[in-house]
Amino acid sequence: MRKMNNKVIIDTPYYKVYSKSGKLFGKEISPRDYDIDKINKIFIRSIKYFCDDPSEVLSKFPFNKKLSTISKILIKINIGGGVTGNRSTYTEPEIISSLIDYFGDSGIDIYLCEADMIAQIITEKLLRKRGYKEILKSCKFINLSSVEKVRFFAFGVPHSISIPKIMLEPNNFIISVCPLKNHWETGVSLTEKNMFGALSEWYKGIYHIHGHLDEVIAAAGRNMRPSLSIIGGSKVGIGLGPHISFPIPLNRLFIADNPIELDLYCCELLGYPSRKLIHANINKELYEKWGIKQKYSLDKFAFPLSQKLRQLMKKYSIKPNWTPKFRWVLDLTHDPSPFQIYSAPIIQFLLRSSNALIFNPIGYILSKRNRLLIKK
Repeated sequence: MRKMNNKVIIDTPYYKVYSKSGKLFGKEISPRDYDIDKINKIFIRSIKYFCDDPSEVLSKFPFNKKLSTISKILIKINIGGGVTGNRSTYTEPEIISSLIDYFGDSGIDIYLCEADMIAQIITEKLLRKRGYKEILKSCKFINLSSVEKVRFFAFGVPHSISIPKIMLEPNNFIISVCPLKNHWETGVSLTEKNMFGALSEWYKGIYHIHGHLDEVIAAAGRNMRPSLSIIGGSKVGIGLGPHISFPIPLNRLFIADNPIELDLYCCELLGYPSRKLIHANINKELYEKWGIKQKYSLDKFAFPLSQKLRQLMKKYSIKPNWTPKFRWVLDLTHDPSPFQIYSAPIIQFLLRSSNALIFNPIGYILSKRNRLLIKK
């Protein structure tokens, strides 16, 4: 990108945002937060244990010492592509309630964040449908497709991406909360894929068309890097995903301040080889080039998964050699034509309906057969 002699709006060691002719442009300088102290631990808790006492885990993180410098807490939920009633496909409200309980006393304004998709406009009505009615009484919702946008140029991406300005403001504290599930184009959908969903562009198929999907996911996860990442919930979505998946009881949350290592760890749990998770490895290699070794250790008080559940996830998880084939087929549908734009909601509705009518019962049968029908 050409050097812009215009007013600097945001100036950080990681990126700069400029104003030019009434529009905002940004440029990456170094990987975000590569020099910030991290605890580099992964905490595994039952969802009930965490929701009953979120401070048991959250109080251990170094970010608590810097809460006085935070302007807003932005919780990026994963709700747009979910299937109502299938809790393995969207962020569960009970987790968000616990976060609000923990951070509520800080006096910092808390916002739920999500961006529109081609087949789903994100509204408070949708949030209420997914169980967020009471939560919306204690925090606000921001549609990331409706706020001020930055035309951003990131490492490894030959074109600009559209990032909400609010997600780049350095005094805002980003939290990512998403379910643990497979995805037919990327293998898994975890923290960095959740941040890809924060891009302002409602027609995210355009990033598929350019042929640099993994680089864009990596750039989104890096430049909107969460300071706290939570993956999991009452169910895990295994299968092709994200719309075609079997919900199996999980009852676990995986919590960390290093989203890359958390994604790689959860990737292995799902039975998908972490070395095949391209976007996470792009970022891991980039951070290591800047002298930051990506490492983690499991908290000694972890709630491990049963061997039977891990075997089931590995058996039904999408296979690495399938994702390039699905991506090639799905790329044919990412043509930004009027037909695609108008037909996408119908296609998504059919996929979600098939999930509810077919795959939910299959998940129940698999769970019962493997004696995994446990209480929360």
